[in-house]
This record gives sequence, structure tokens and C-alpha cells, in this order.
Amino acid sequence: MIGEAYLQMRSRLDSALHDLSRLANDLNAAPEALEILHKLGGSLREPFLFVVAGEVNAGKSSLLNALFGREFAKVGVLPTTDKIYVFKYGEEQADVPLSARLVECHRPEAFLRDFNIVDTPGTNTIVAEHQEITEHFLPVADAVFFVFSVVNPWALSSWEFLELVSRKWLKNVVFVVQQTDLRSEAEVADILAHLRKTIGERLGQPRPIFAVSAKTKSGFDALDNWIDETVSRGETRRAKLLSVLNSAGVVLGDLREKAEGAFSILRTDAEKIAQVEASLSLRKEKSMRQIEGVLGALALAYERAQRRGEELLAERFSLFETLKSLVKKGDWQREFQEKIEGRLQEAIRRQVENSVELLETDLRDVWQQLHESLRREFAASPGPPAFPDFMRQREQLLKKLELTLLEKMSGQSLEQQLQRLFADSANWLRLPAGIVAAGGIATVAAILAHAAVIDVTGSIAAAAALFGAVVAMVKRKQVLRAFAETMVSKRGEMLAAIEDHLRHAMDRFYQELGLTFRPLADFCETQRLTYEPILARIKELEENLGKSGAEIRSEAS
Repeated sequence: MIGEAYLQMRSRLDSALHDLSRLANDLNAAPEALEILHKLGGSLREPFLFVVAGEVNAGKSSLLNALFGREFAKVGVLPTTDKIYVFKYGEEQADVPLSARLVECHRPEAFLRDFNIVDTPGTNTIVAEHQEITEHFLPVADAVFFVFSVVNPWALSSWEFLELVSRKWLKNVVFVVQQTDLRSEAEVADILAHLRKTIGERLGQPRPIFAVSAKTKSGFDALDNWIDETVSRGETRRAKLLSVLNSAGVVLGDLREKAEGAFSILRTDAEKIAQVEASLSLRKEKSMRQIEGVLGALALAYERAQRRGEELLAERFSLFETLKSLVKKGDWQREFQEKIEGRLQEAIRRQVENSVELLETDLRDVWQQLHESLRREFAASPGPPAFPDFMRQREQLLKKLELTLLEKMSGQSLEQQLQRLFADSANWLRLPAGIVAAGGIATVAAILAHAAVIDVTGSIAAAAALFGAVVAMVKRKQVLRAFAETMVSKRGEMLAAIEDHLRHAMDRFYQELGLTFRPLADFCETQRLTYEPILARIKELEENLGKSGAEIRSEAS
């Protein structure tokens, strides 16, 4: 088929252009870019335009049918009027009058997708009304086939029409001598020689001449080769392909720049998120170390209360007080328990309140530092510009993140946040911590109840006072030792419980803090999975366009 090499090149370029349009749509490219690609596709798929002119019965329709191997132009029917017929592709056959002299003929012939054919009436008819052809078709025609019949190649009207054609359009004209089967080879040779001489004299420039016979299908190889070499590989068509190629390259370059810009932002954001997470991890370690300090302070407060309890208990079991208890009964155990419990509760409560206040102040600083990091690190958009919709999504996400941090930093909101986070720790510490300590006192009360001191003051009341006092002093040591051991055990239980609650609260706090950045991290990951294959598609398209460009340029050389 004529123009096959060109059509293959065009098909490959059209395929790349189609892929580029899909890519632009996937990236929500600007409407202007999509419009450019649409116009490029239309320009690329613009069919060849061949115009056929000549005398009546010169064999124009036969030439067209033989050239394309299709009986689409009715021989001896259409050209007998003064109308111009333009053959185009159509799903259904139809003839549509466009004006008094112009008819558009739709035919379901596949080759008409790539070739539009203008079949004109005889030159003796159109000389007087030549403007329709010379102004509307010749300037845009890829080739004008001027047909002479070998029977009468000297028709005056043909030369009159050619002399009306602008000199710059004569470069598209090729002469075809038809019906060569009606003459001998020698006669055809003479006709061709005379025709070349006449062309030089009357037109002032040489033009290609081909002798063919539509009836015997002879002479068409040379004409087909000329069409392939001169028309389909000619400067005009090559320039059109290169123009489409260059424009497509500009659009692709813009898409690549924006896609790389988006990917660069994603990569930078991911690195910043990783830095924030690492910073939060270090900050969490610091907070956990503060818990160790809190526990140490609580242990010291507890130990001070314990020592004071031991002192009070020792005083209570002095020799004088022991002898005194032999003669005077009293509920001193309850009084002692309430006194020690009150001291221990007050010491622990005060220390817990101070410690929790320090922790809350520290966590407020974490929010503040996080907000400042957000504004400092994520406000700028590094690298080349990205797609507007990508930047809009990112800006909305950062805005939401900033509002979240601001909300968390507000006094009342943060207070509520910390209260919620410390619901099972801070509040737990403020209220029941003393009860934990009181458990130790209650245990001591039980010890006292069974420490034989009561037995001393009861069962040996009749015995010598001195002997009772000695026995009581022995029991005193047992009571003091049991008190100390019990208080140490209860201190360990209390500190372990407090540590467990504080660490749990810190874990929840930093977990929720990390979740604040989760939407941005998810956005980065989702967009990364989107843009990595897009960049691969862009690279593949650049390679395909590069191959098409090399092929088009090599065809011209």
C-alpha cells in the first residue's frame, strides 16, 4: 500500500501520543495540556489529501481505483458533471452536498481513513470556475495528479488550467499519462518526451511524469515509489511528524518535571516524618527517664515517712511507755495507725502532685516543639513545582495537622487531653496512693495486734512489772523489724504500680502523638505508590518518542 512506511511511523507516534494523553489524564494535568494533546492527535491523524485533475475521459477515476486497489470512484459517472467530489471515510455510504459545486462522498473504505481524495470534473469545465480548487484544495494537497489521456495529451484546457495555478503550488503537481495500453511503447515514449518539453516551456519548471495503464495495472510501481519517497517521506509530512513529536516532548517534559517535583516533595516529607518519629522516640526516652526520677522522688518521700513511722513506733515502745501501758489501757494502736497513715498520705500526695505537674509541663513542651517543627520543616515545598491537585491535597493535610496541633496546645484542650491520658495514672496517683501506703499501716496494726504486746499487758499483769517490761522490749524489736519489712514490701508494690501506670500513660501519649502525623505519612506512602509507576511510564514514553524521532529523521536522510 502506498505510504505504508509513513503510516507505520505515524501509527507508532500516534500510539505514544495516546499513552501520553492517558498519562496526562491520570495526572489531572491542566486543561491546556490536555487540549494541546487533543489537537496534536487530530493533526497527526490528518489524512493525506490527493487531488486529481484532467480532461474529461482522461481516466482519472480509473487511475484512483487502480492506485488504491478499490472501486470507490465510479468510472464514467461522477466526473461528467461540473461538481467536485471529495471522498472521505464514513461508516455508511452517503453523498452530502456542501455547495452547488462541492459534494462530500462518505465511503466505508478503510484506506480513506488515511487518504482523502478530491476528484475534479474535466479541466474544460473548471477553467472558468477554477477558484474552488486552486484556493481550497491545492494549497493543502500532498499531491496533485494531473492526468492526460495517451489518446489526446495535448488538450488546450489542461494547460490553461495549469497556467492558472500559483507557481508555489506547482511543486505538488505530478503528471500521469493514462491509458498507455492504447499506444505502442515508441508512441508513449514520444508523447512523454514532448510532454516534458511542453512542461518546461509553459510552466517554467520540470515535473515528474509517469505513464500508466489502469486497465493492465502497468507503470504503477514507479508512481507508488514516487508517492512513498516524495510525498509520505517528503519535507511537509516529515515536518508535521517532527512538529507533533516536539510538541509532545514539551508536554511530556512538563509532566515529568511536575511528577518529579511531587516525588521530590514526597521523598523529603517522608524523610522529615522519619526525623520527627526519631525525635519523638528520643523525647519519649527522656520522658521515661523522668518517670524514673518521679519514682525516685516518691521512694525518698516514702522512706522519710517510713523512718518517721519507725521513730514514732520506737517511741511508743520505749520502756517508759511500755510500763505505762501495763497500768493504763488505751486504743493507742488506732491512734498510731491514723498518725502514720496521715503523714504518709500527705507526703506521697504532695510528691505525686508535684511530679505529675512536671510531667504535664514536659508534655506541653512536646506539643509546642512538634508544632514549631511542623511550621519550620513542612511549610516550604522543595524542588520543582508539582501538580496543583497534589499540592492542594498536601496543603490541606498540613493545614489540618497544624490545626490539630494548635487545638492540642490550647490550655483547656491540652488539660483535657492530659487528664484523659492520665485517667488511669495521674488521677489514680492523686487519690489512692495514700491508700496503698495505708495498706502497710493496716498490716502493721495487725502485727501490733499479734505482737504479744497486748498479751504482755494482759496475761502477765499479775507478774512482776520488771519481767513484763523485759518481755515487752523483746517484742518491741520484733514489731519494729516487722514494721520495716512490711513498709519496704508495700513501698515496692506502690512504686511498681505507679511505674506501670505512668509508663502506660506515656505510651498512650506518644502513640497518639504519632497518630497525629499518620495521615501525612499515609498520604506520602500512597502517593509514592502512585508516582513511582508514573515516573516509569514517563521514562518509557521518553524512550518511545526518542525512537520515533530517530526513525523520522533517518527516513529523511
